[in-house]
Amino acid sequence: MKYCVYGNPTIDIIEYEDDFKVVSYGGGSYYSSLPIISRGIPIEVYSVYSPLLSGHPIAQYIVKRQYSTRTNLFYLKYRGGVRELKIMEKSPEILNWNTHSGLCIVIANPVIHEIGYNLLKTLRSKSILLAIDIQGFIREQVDTDIYLKPSKIIYSVLELADIVHADINEFKSITSMEGIQSNYHEIREIMKGVIVVTQRPGKFILLTKERVKFIEIWEDYIADYKTGAGDYYLASYTIHYNDTRDPEESLYRAHRDTTIWLKNRVYRGPHYTPTTQLEDPLHRSI
Repeated sequence: MKYCVYGNPTIDIIEYEDDFKVVSYGGGSYYSSLPIISRGIPIEVYSVYSPLLSGHPIAQYIVKRQYSTRTNLFYLKYRGGVRELKIMEKSPEILNWNTHSGLCIVIANPVIHEIGYNLLKTLRSKSILLAIDIQGFIREQVDTDIYLKPSKIIYSVLELADIVHADINEFKSITSMEGIQSNYHEIREIMKGVIVVTQRPGKFILLTKERVKFIEIWEDYIADYKTGAGDYYLASYTIHYNDTRDPEESLYRAHRDTTIWLKNRVYRGPHYTPTTQLEDPLHRSI
């Protein structure tokens, strides 16, 4: 069965602890595509294509129907294990006609509001299985800064998705409540499928209609560079869930896959171009 991944790729300017800066390719749709591509599974990526993405590793998989001169350009700064995220340029929204034909296993992984409600409804009607990462639905942009902010569309995500992934801060943002149980009782009546909440390191919360289960994997690899791990995890979870229909078994398998990927990837990021006088892809000095 073909997989269809939705979301705009990014070009990331990354600053590390030692002030080393790189320009890297990224985006939720990119990292979610990697477990699918590595297995040789047919895949199509739906996004807004820009000439700046011609060298992006995912470019060959993008169905090039919708074009723009703008692309997602992010600035990521790592300090003390915390990532500061800024946006320097934003891609347009993916339009409702820019979708796959027939049925597909769909992963919707926007970075910041490029997937709207109408597109979500269309994807639900054309999905055998619909998996969604909520990160791009709860980000609020103020100037160049990005914050987490609850949004009404989150309830539509929960109603439509078979699989929802969130990290712990994103999950708490769904209802603006701190308590896990309070969040669960708030959303259990509307959630369609399973919600997987990831915490670092090796802690998970698995929510279904029937229960909340807290899971901790004793031996866990702590990666220095974690960007994309949640996106990779979502796709791996979707693959295993499609095979097993077992929410908990899929959790363990996806964790194993993601850990192996993190261990094998280059520390400075999967694709980057170091420079002595770094400029961003739009040729603005940073």
